Amino acid sequence: MKSLVLLRHAKSSWKNPDMDDFDRTLNDRGTYDAPRMAELMQAEKLKVDLILCSSAVRTRQTLALILLNYPFDGDVYFSKELYHSSKETIQSHLAKFAGKKKHVMIVGHNPGLEDFLSALIDSHIEMPTCALAHLAKADGSDFELSSGGRNSLKLLNFWKPKEI
Repeated sequence: MKSLVLLRHAKSSWKNPDMDDFDRTLNDRGTYDAPRMAELMQAEKLKVDLILCSSAVRTRQTLALILLNYPFDGDVYFSKELYHSSKETIQSHLAKFAGKKKHVMIVGHNPGLEDFLSALIDSHIEMPTCALAHLAKADGSDFELSSGGRNSLKLLNFWKPKEI
């Protein structure tokens, strides 16, 4: 079975309105939520052997906090193309980097990440900051976007930091 974990970056700071959006850092709530989500990943025994992460500061900081609290020895790829990317760009990165990997995690931004998740399961789900979705595909085929309920993906669980 293949699994896919989608994580939206943790809450970021708006203290400096002149700062470029790409360079925004996490705020206190973000630095509190990310380690908690990592602990949840560990408690739920989520497997990850590849991480695709936007290269924006807040996604990199979120991932750093995750990796401090979640055992991981796979590959990590950072990409500026995942910064505010479309669902099609996310799909393209999966196709390009996932290869034979079975358990992939994507750390990104809305609206693209939310749009990607919603397209995969053919139902709209809102992803607040630091929300985590765990999906699986029993047939082992690649994760692909399609329409009309043909994705054969199952949303196993969805967590929001405020609910854990």
